[in-house]
Amino acid sequence: LKLDIRRVQGKDGKIDESFVTIEDRKDLLVFGPDNPRPKDAAKPNTPLPVRSP
Repeated sequence: LKLDIRRVQGKDGKIDESFVTIEDRKDLLVFGPDNPRPKDAAKPNTPLPVRSP
């Protein structure tokens, strides 16, 4: 991916994760009481068809 590790290293060379925000699982869910899953949406873990090229 050619990522530059120096962007997350502190002056001591250790990885600095102080900028990371830990989100609650419920805040990451797309569907919930205020935004229900559409009735015609694929159910969780439903195998989807694979299109051939």
